[in-house]
Amino acid sequence: MLRRRTKPVVAAKPNGPLWIAEDPFRGDRALLVDDDAVAPLSGDNHLSTALVDYLLQRSLQPKNIRQRCSHYKDNKFEFVSPFCIDHHFVVVKIVFDLRSPDIFHEVSVYDSLIKGGRRNNSVHRNSPPAKYLRSFQQFIANFCSFGNPKCEVLLANPDLIMEKAVYRSCPLQQNGFDCGLFAFGCVLHLLKGLDVSADIFNQTKTQREKQQASFGLIMSYLHHFQLRNEDSTVRAESDADQRLRRLGICPGFMKHSLRHVRPVLSLDGAHLTSRWKGTLYIASVHTACNDIYPVSFAIMKDGEDTEGWKWFLELLVQAVPLLKMQHPDNRCKFCYFTFISDRQKGLIQALQQVFPDNHHCFCSVHIARNVEKEVGKQVAKHVYALSATFSKRESDELMAKINAISVRGRKYLEDITANQWRSTAWVDDPTLPPRFGIVTTNMSESAHEMFGEAERTTQPFHPGLAL
Repeated sequence: MLRRRTKPVVAAKPNGPLWIAEDPFRGDRALLVDDDAVAPLSGDNHLSTALVDYLLQRSLQPKNIRQRCSHYKDNKFEFVSPFCIDHHFVVVKIVFDLRSPDIFHEVSVYDSLIKGGRRNNSVHRNSPPAKYLRSFQQFIANFCSFGNPKCEVLLANPDLIMEKAVYRSCPLQQNGFDCGLFAFGCVLHLLKGLDVSADIFNQTKTQREKQQASFGLIMSYLHHFQLRNEDSTVRAESDADQRLRRLGICPGFMKHSLRHVRPVLSLDGAHLTSRWKGTLYIASVHTACNDIYPVSFAIMKDGEDTEGWKWFLELLVQAVPLLKMQHPDNRCKFCYFTFISDRQKGLIQALQQVFPDNHHCFCSVHIARNVEKEVGKQVAKHVYALSATFSKRESDELMAKINAISVRGRKYLEDITANQWRSTAWVDDPTLPPRFGIVTTNMSESAHEMFGEAERTTQPFHPGLAL
């Protein structure tokens, strides 16, 4: 298949198809390259026949095929060759024996753009592989069957080889740049008697390995993220086995913009449903134009609990000291920023430890959901209005309706501290910081939706795209 040369040289390309691997077609017109010719190969040039020639020559033991052509008629041969037509590599494997009634025992075509194993996987007679196969049959008939009656058979039926030609299952390339390496790997597998569809060679199989390997890029990505985003805060934590357990990011441009947003920070966590699981923590605010503004986020291996929330809140304190700024209104007994959450128990405890001087409100939608579980929808449908209204008269009317439906429901709502969810409490107590009509954590839910595709899928981490 390969011919040893004492001094590889760059030769002119032959006219027509570019035959590869020094198969018998090419003879003295072989495309050979020396070491110096490999360096300039870049970009799409790695699809060139020269590079595959170079790889094959350096990776396989050259075989001397300078034998009399009549030798072909005495044995059963296995011919393996990659070839390139229309800038795409295809590999063929041909098993033939000129002594056998069926000259061609196997004619397999491996094309990384065509899925083998289909109901009709025969090679089309007008396809580039078909042209190559006919040329091979012609070569056998003209040069390898002297004195053999099979020569007349081969010449009389130029399409004889096509009767056995089929596409075989092989790894499908994932982009437009892999066919050269595919051909190289395919030839190596065939020459060593390995299954071309073996796991070690299958691109689609290695998806999980790619995802696992992507975790090794995270620390490098975080480093470059800090370099490209000045004054950003990045924090990561690994376990005893050096496996990533937590990471949090607060971009610098976000923390400096918090002076110009509504000072109500929504906190929420969501369970990741991809293969790797974990929990996503997000802190969001509303701008003056009511746009959603994610301030910081963290991903943790464990579920949503007090320890995780405390870790995330400490990241916020480190990144944004502004969150503990005193309120400019001296009447207010709390800090400038207010937090709103879904009443998750671990978060409530963590806020008391990390932000004891900031006011903490509850989301009326989550309260309504809890009420629905307790006493039903008829009471739950009044909860949002009860939370949003500043009118004491309307508030009393709503509470009376709730009481008429369920006394237990009224008691459940009254047990929740009023200044953490009912707007009428702000009328009674001027020391409470304003919450600008924000009575739900919908901004966090919307922020989660922004990350929704990443939460659900298992695509490998790609720092180039992320940057």
